[in-house]
Amino acid sequence: MIMEKISSKVNPYTILIVDDEEDIRELLEYNLNQNGYNTVTATDGMDALIKINSKIDLVLLDVMMPNLDGYQTCQKIRGNLATKNIPIIFLTAKDTENNEIQGFQSGCDDYIVKPISIKKILVRIKNALKKSTNTAYSKEQNLSFGKISINKDTHQVLLNDKKIKLTKTEFSLLSLLVSKNKVFTRQELIDLVWGDNVIISDRSVDVHIRNIRIKIGKQHGDMIKTISGKGYGIIESYEPN
Repeated sequence: MIMEKISSKVNPYTILIVDDEEDIRELLEYNLNQNGYNTVTATDGMDALIKINSKIDLVLLDVMMPNLDGYQTCQKIRGNLATKNIPIIFLTAKDTENNEIQGFQSGCDDYIVKPISIKKILVRIKNALKKSTNTAYSKEQNLSFGKISINKDTHQVLLNDKKIKLTKTEFSLLSLLVSKNKVFTRQELIDLVWGDNVIISDRSVDVHIRNIRIKIGKQHGDMIKTISGKGYGIIESYEPN
């Protein structure tokens, strides 16, 4: 069993692995689990369409499969309102330029040619998830939760129409948490709010979250959930794995 471990941090993401070869599924599942990802496996395109839902954060998709190939599966995922924005990475032995073009035309976000490099896959997964989160975050200009409204154009936060003064970092943190119904690890918050090249401790994230909770009041502050061993999120519901 080949094992690559890039990070020991918990990744609260669920990845759907779709491949008709059992040894490939097991290899990917093992390495993703070792790197903190949750995984769901499917044996072909039809099985993938049954198992995919809005809780899936990314799909690793083979192309050459029985019943429904990867291109068709990708198109059907993109055609479903609940799953159309989920990042899709093709893992395939089809290595010609036309194959790759067909993959991107069907709607994939990335295209990796077998044989598999686990280290490369882990990096490409991280990049795809980060891009997906940033895209969803940037699209929404007006956000709200409870009685709080957030205007990203004017950088204003209102509680019952009364302005709340947040620092630039606090505003970015709160906006990101509100924009996604998910749990973010502290490292994800650091990467997305402060950037990759800034040295920020987990403790600093905790302090900023505490300050936000104080400023928006107990009722709304309590809606920023601390998920033990995972991170922070403003979520409608949370089901531990």
